[in-house]
Amino acid sequence: MSSQSQEPYDATSTAGIPEHGRERLERMRERSFFTSDLSVNEFLLVKGAGFEPLGLVLGTSIYHVGFQAGNWTKNQEMDVLTTAMYDARELAMTRMEEEADQLGADGVVGVRL
Repeated sequence: MSSQSQEPYDATSTAGIPEHGRERLERMRERSFFTSDLSVNEFLLVKGAGFEPLGLVLGTSIYHVGFQAGNWTKNQEMDVLTTAMYDARELAMTRMEEEADQLGADGVVGVRL
């Protein structure tokens, strides 16, 4: 769970998508081809399941964690780093969902973290 309070998800919002991402999505909507990083086997499985690929969506986030002191003589979890990693992943996944919504997608396949 994120340590920050979040507003309810709005599928029509492009607030989390950077300007160049919105431009890329607009170009994809105008064309009849799509971009994918699926392998041949993954693509064939998706097509065989009856899905129609619409395009490549992505979500990124960059966090500056700062400094966390630790006792290097014993094993311990780095709480600040763990929280930042969870928050960064959640933000990236939300951005990816927003891009998929803008393309009119029902889902996302082939996610790589």
